Amino acid sequence: GGGGPGCSTSTPPASRAVARRMRWLGDCVAALDRALRDIGSALVVRELDVGTDEAAARVVADVVKEVGAQAVHVTTSPDPATSALDIAAARAVAAEGASFFYHDGTTLKPRRRPSQLGADASAVAGGASPATRAPTFAEFARSLDAPSESDLLPAPAAGTMPHPQRWPRSDAAGAKSLGKRWGGSGSKATKGEEGPQPWRTTNWRACVDAALGVAGDDAARRRFDVPSSSGVSPLLAMGVVSVRELWCALSVAARMRRGGEQQAAVRMLRHLTLREHCVQLLSAHPEYFTEPVRDDLPTTGLPWVDDSEWAGRFEDEAVAGARAWRVGSTGYPLVDAAVRCLRQTGWLHHKLRLLVATFWCKYLCLPWREGLRWSGWLFVDRDPALLTIGWQWAASLLDDPASPMPAAMGDPGGVVSQEGDPDGAFVQRWVPELASMDAAWIHAPWMAPDDALEAAGVVLGETYPHPVVGQAFARRRVLEAVQACIEDARMTGVMAADEPGEAVAAADVAAANVRYAHRGDVDGWPLVCEEDVAVLLESEAQVGSGDASWQPVLEDRGRELTVYMRATDGPAKIVLATARMDCKAEDVFKVISDFEIERKWDGTWESMESLSQVDRFNEVCYFTADTPPPPFSYTITQRDFVQFRYLHANERRGVYCVVQRNGAHPTAPLSDKFVRGEALGVIGFIVRRLTPTSCQVVLTTAADLKGRIPAWLVTFVAKRTPTKWVDRVAAATKAYC
Repeated sequence: GGGGPGCSTSTPPASRAVARRMRWLGDCVAALDRALRDIGSALVVRELDVGTDEAAARVVADVVKEVGAQAVHVTTSPDPATSALDIAAARAVAAEGASFFYHDGTTLKPRRRPSQLGADASAVAGGASPATRAPTFAEFARSLDAPSESDLLPAPAAGTMPHPQRWPRSDAAGAKSLGKRWGGSGSKATKGEEGPQPWRTTNWRACVDAALGVAGDDAARRRFDVPSSSGVSPLLAMGVVSVRELWCALSVAARMRRGGEQQAAVRMLRHLTLREHCVQLLSAHPEYFTEPVRDDLPTTGLPWVDDSEWAGRFEDEAVAGARAWRVGSTGYPLVDAAVRCLRQTGWLHHKLRLLVATFWCKYLCLPWREGLRWSGWLFVDRDPALLTIGWQWAASLLDDPASPMPAAMGDPGGVVSQEGDPDGAFVQRWVPELASMDAAWIHAPWMAPDDALEAAGVVLGETYPHPVVGQAFARRRVLEAVQACIEDARMTGVMAADEPGEAVAAADVAAANVRYAHRGDVDGWPLVCEEDVAVLLESEAQVGSGDASWQPVLEDRGRELTVYMRATDGPAKIVLATARMDCKAEDVFKVISDFEIERKWDGTWESMESLSQVDRFNEVCYFTADTPPPPFSYTITQRDFVQFRYLHANERRGVYCVVQRNGAHPTAPLSDKFVRGEALGVIGFIVRRLTPTSCQVVLTTAADLKGRIPAWLVTFVAKRTPTKWVDRVAAATKAYC
């Protein structure tokens, strides 16, 4: 077959995964030959020196001529490479006087009757008529016409298959040794590198039965180091099992099994529904193989979409980020482990597939099409439709409310690692350089203290690389790019801005939150993501390293409190205060993160309220500042703020964060009673465990209070507030914990 969107037509990457994929393909072809022989037929194998569509089509026409065939029947797919081959074959077969029929055999139900292509064929007809808007997955799932057992055709009985009187030539040893010949010596794994190999058997029923038992365990299902996948996807990709037969078998399991096995069967049916959605979407819209689905943003402005400068450069070893990603040396352990596992085995957990694609697009800002083409060589279960949609999902290019917002990057050392590799076993296996690293730091060694690195024998930059790109830098770069796209969209009228000052009815808030979460902003203010923690931690690290841009303005030795300030481009100042407290880190985090408790002790605000939960990260909060004391109250209007808030806790590292960023929401319109202040950048709190009974607390805040307020007053309040805040936190911890 040709390259297609999921497989580069350039030289494939040198890895065992490619060899294994070719060996697996050969084994599947050999299995097909055995099945055909059981019913009185056989498979004709011809190998080509030149792998072009025209050469392959000529071979088909030659066999048609040799056996005197009257018709050729093929199963089509949405892959443009397959469609091009079908068209070439139809023309060649028609020249021999035979008919050429294509069948819709890759979907749950045929979307059309078998159709004929003639010598004038120009394109294989798509399935559904192109719509003005592609349906979302939820919409598609609700309208799915699923197959039943009555739709399945019985296999031909032995000896009933018609065959030619004289079999045409079959190259070499035919199909029997294709796996060995195509895979070569590189298909054998060395000790310790075997990895998950779900394609070891072509018995798909055994794969499903084994998976139902494991997948019923929610904890195991999320783990990367535990075989929890069914292993059926390689069988589907190679055509070993029909998707219709698999659906019917799982439907029976969903009805007859109980408990976790029943839930696992339902989950697998949902995965097949997703596969069907991808296949039908790309059949109706083949342009989505190379163009973004999403049209509510000028997505060509996103750095991972515009590949105009990448022509001919994908193989350029000077591109450090691409090279590091491709060999698994990015300095992000979970990313490196996933890439190395993929190169060795051709297989990845679905969450790791998303992780490596997201890292390529958003951390490295490399074109998604290039990552798609390169990774297409490696996956043993390569499905062009699923692989393409998976990369568009990672790049936030799908017009689906469930897809990640454009600025969402994920944190390789955050939630995904805590859930999928909590003990670091997956990283230890595939990144042996970190095998002795403590589990608390193995997913983020650049954050580890010196004694932890020394104990593990890790020297960053020598035994294991520094991160190829800083997390805080990558986060700011993506935010700037996405915000520029949002502004461009509004300027061109693609996306309407939210109407300021108009409150949304309570019944519409949930729907509005879904829209905001998909778009990634509310009225131009970016939502908070897990990776914003890195930006908050960066300020702390700068102060700790003696960065001259942070000037100490207050030192209170009695409270072990130091306050620093840094200038901004405007009149506002960024304030960072650090203090040691004789309180448990968990208790301090509780009193500053629990809104009900914070209301009782935090005198910084006159009122504070939680308005809405936009998504799993973003809680919308509304604050009104204290009324200024006389004589300032006569000339200074009271301020109010709307902020997005995210709570982050890493128990093992003993690091807890409250991340806040300026925001907006229709439940908090502008009011004549207040001047709406704006928080600048990422602000919030860091609580870091020092001992079981003590911690360090870091407060970072910056705000443009708007209007006319004397600069000396802003500086005075900025110095005074941290002192009062530390005293109140200490008292609240004793009172409520």
